[in-house]
Amino acid sequence: MERRAFIAGVAAGFGLVGGCLSPIQVDNGNGNRMRQTEHRTHDVGSETSLRVHNRNGPVTVRGHEETTATLDIEIRGPTERSIEAVSVKTDRSDNRLTVTTKYDQTDAERVDVSLLIGYPNGAPIERLQTNNGAIKVRDTAGDPKLASQNGSLSVKNVDGTVALSTNNGSIVARDIGGLRGATASNGSIEIDVPSISNDVAVHTDNGRIDAALARHLNATVTATTTHTPIDLHDIALTDDGPTTVSGTLGKGTHTLTFETNNGSIDLRRLSA
Repeated sequence: MERRAFIAGVAAGFGLVGGCLSPIQVDNGNGNRMRQTEHRTHDVGSETSLRVHNRNGPVTVRGHEETTATLDIEIRGPTERSIEAVSVKTDRSDNRLTVTTKYDQTDAERVDVSLLIGYPNGAPIERLQTNNGAIKVRDTAGDPKLASQNGSLSVKNVDGTVALSTNNGSIVARDIGGLRGATASNGSIEIDVPSISNDVAVHTDNGRIDAALARHLNATVTATTTHTPIDLHDIALTDDGPTTVSGTLGKGTHTLTFETNNGSIDLRRLSA
């Protein structure tokens, strides 16, 4: 059974160029937990999209100038057996690279997997998902959807439109091409809105919203809080009450709504 989980993951990765697997070691920096790392390299084309689903642990994707995808895996768990029960599978098919973590037994439930991915900066990022872990993306292309049950989301310098959803964590999205939506059940939202192509909602149940809106935006805007007045900076909207503002930007083609049940809203112009 030696290293069965990792070896299975390597075998599933069509287009794998190379890989390096470390022995399982005691993680001295994290109590008595065990630790194993691996590095993989995959051939991908400029049109090869990326999907990632990590069950328990963070996902970081960074764009780079290379034409290959690099995957650095770190698995931590209480025992060697628990680490061996986790696999990281890679599959390249239908012009897509998919990275998925698999848990083979109950012992693996206390194992967390950290994924650091370098991806060609012109290739599209499609979907990044965690059950329990933060997601960070920067310097990439595509129209990514980021979703986490329990983790913060951070996006920077992505030239496509993004969709963001987390049940428990903050959202930060700066220097993006456009916004399709942002929802946080429990966390703050800091976001740029350079463009929208459909109706868009930015919502958090518990947290503040700080949004920067492009000057050329065509949107019918509504912002609502439950308790706190809304701050406007160089944006012409009308007070509809102590906790609601609305107005039309440009042609008002699509609706753009901001709502928080427990927090403040700050709307300003996006710097050119």
